[in-house]
Amino acid sequence: MSRPREFDIDEALEKATRLFWTKGYAQTSLNDLEEGLQVGRQSIYGAFGGKRELFVKTLDRYTGEQPE
Repeated sequence: MSRPREFDIDEALEKATRLFWTKGYAQTSLNDLEEGLQVGRQSIYGAFGGKRELFVKTLDRYTGEQPE
């Protein structure tokens, strides 16, 4: 059984957006995301699927698009 999330998804997406905006996608490491979002790597993978998927979700949120 999986544990409930201990962080707010919207807040994490906001923090990730700022990181990607500041450093760019290629220069933002998973370590940067762990530190910036204040969540572990497993939580990032569990909630978003990985760096690329997190980036796509930040773009969707930024542009107001609804995920399919």
